[in-house]
Amino acid sequence: MEQLAKENRAFYETADGRGVLRAMELPFEHRWIYLFELIQNAVDARARSIAISVGEDDDSLTFEHDGDDPIDESDVRGISKVFRSTKGASSVGFMGIGFKSVFGRFQEARISDSRWTFRYEMKNVVGEEYGDVQPDLLGAVIPIWDDGIAAPTSGFMTRFELRGLVHPQHDLRSDLTEFLPESDRTPLAILADAGLEYLSVDGRVWELGVADRRDGNREAVALSEGENLLWQLFPVSYQPSREAIARFLEHRRIQPSEEEKDRVYAEAGRARRVLGILPLDDHGVPAPPKRGRVYATLPTDVDLPFGLHINADWLLNVSRTGLKEVDDNPWQGDIVRQVADVVARFLVWVAATQSGPDAAGAAFEALAAPSPDAGRLESLFADERWLSRLHDRLEEAAVVPAWSTNRGSLRFVMPAEAVHPPAALAKALEGEVDLVPTSLLRGSVLARPVLGRGGKELLERAGLLEELAPHDLERTWAGGLEEWWESLEGDESDRRDTLFRLWGAVAELSPPPAPRSMFSTPGRSSGDSWRSVRLPCVRTAAGDWCAVADVAFFKEAPPSEQEPGGVEVRDLIQDHLPDAGGCISYSWTSSLSDLAG
Repeated sequence: MEQLAKENRAFYETADGRGVLRAMELPFEHRWIYLFELIQNAVDARARSIAISVGEDDDSLTFEHDGDDPIDESDVRGISKVFRSTKGASSVGFMGIGFKSVFGRFQEARISDSRWTFRYEMKNVVGEEYGDVQPDLLGAVIPIWDDGIAAPTSGFMTRFELRGLVHPQHDLRSDLTEFLPESDRTPLAILADAGLEYLSVDGRVWELGVADRRDGNREAVALSEGENLLWQLFPVSYQPSREAIARFLEHRRIQPSEEEKDRVYAEAGRARRVLGILPLDDHGVPAPPKRGRVYATLPTDVDLPFGLHINADWLLNVSRTGLKEVDDNPWQGDIVRQVADVVARFLVWVAATQSGPDAAGAAFEALAAPSPDAGRLESLFADERWLSRLHDRLEEAAVVPAWSTNRGSLRFVMPAEAVHPPAALAKALEGEVDLVPTSLLRGSVLARPVLGRGGKELLERAGLLEELAPHDLERTWAGGLEEWWESLEGDESDRRDTLFRLWGAVAELSPPPAPRSMFSTPGRSSGDSWRSVRLPCVRTAAGDWCAVADVAFFKEAPPSEQEPGGVEVRDLIQDHLPDAGGCISYSWTSSLSDLAG
């Protein structure tokens, strides 16, 4: 260690060396980012327990973990230099400056494990002329052996004691609040998935756990006094492409020596994992956020159009708050593609576990159609290639909610099996179980209120849902609606009211054409295609079904004692009329008039 300190002093005391040290001040936008760097180091060391505590003087913080990997000489060299990492290709950190984030918040770092006890001390230098106070960054790279440093607490392997606040106007407990705010407990789910079982944050203890499901998904739980949290996790493993691995090595500036190549390339090319995270409420019902967030263990400032959080080995910018080269980086692109698989796994899970309309509807609120105009990450989800991947994953999966023959209940069908009614008809069916959608449209009718607007738009964009075309509905109703009519509940009056509601929806399918003006643009309106079809939805007195165009409606005076009404006359002669679908043709009415004359 003395030799390392001597080497570092010889280099970093030069003008070039001090220029390198200045890079420590550039990257970290948030003062609490050091907590996530320490957490990431603990996760990389396969820790199961972590304890974070603020000292009684509110001027120090202790971080301990029980990771399996003790500190070795290469670790000491790595954290004693700038832009030099010892993590190799197994991690996606940024060139060995993560640990330096502690010096943006503290002047002294004391480190100990079963073999090592050393510290770094960054003192302030006061200007002679104006009394300006500036940190001497050299102290951040000069390790000092110190036998007086406390050993890790029993049960822990490694201890970091950080002292001397650089910005004392911000108390340390505010750092802990930013690290794990009440509004975002997602890091607990990520840590549980990584194998952490115990987390103590300034006296508040969290017990973390995960349970594997038979479908390959996981359930995560975080228990503490007064708060029990649940998440559903959707892990997807993948193999990075060769182009992605090349960009990763470039990002990490890894150029292995001849003897290191096999190990480094194996680490860089290992299988990776993308994790979808869905919060659940106390009863296990999905409670998706309006927009998800991107995590790389630590949270970033990047959000998602879906109500799912995504944790992955993203390449972050130097500040650790955003994604690097997300538009054209193959490494980032590999992760983006896996998000389609995460969404597909989420939908399969919903279909398998959320059978009730309320619970399924709550889950589907996580879906949204990405905007191609949003730019950056969201526009990649709106790309046809991403939507095509989602289509391939779901084309033969029973994930689309449809109304069951048991009124008000759901079943899940494959996209091709779902009957997607046109907007006006779908609106009439929403919440109207009396209309018996499955009988009316003779199939598995899309439960649009359950799927939600965002889910419908996403599946339509992915080519998984197609609205019922006019002539398809005409074929469905060929021969009339008698079977549907008989399935309706209630007396004749109730069924007639139901039929009137259906007529209102049919009328909206083909609105009257808008009046033309000299400014009208030629072309077909959206209602033109519906005006050309003949939907037999009008029930005649004879029990037949006719299209509106085939039926005449007569306005007549009510019957009197001297003269019966037209309805009575029709009932009298009905049996003597030819079978014309319940409609009296013009030739017959003319003949009757002549006879009457």
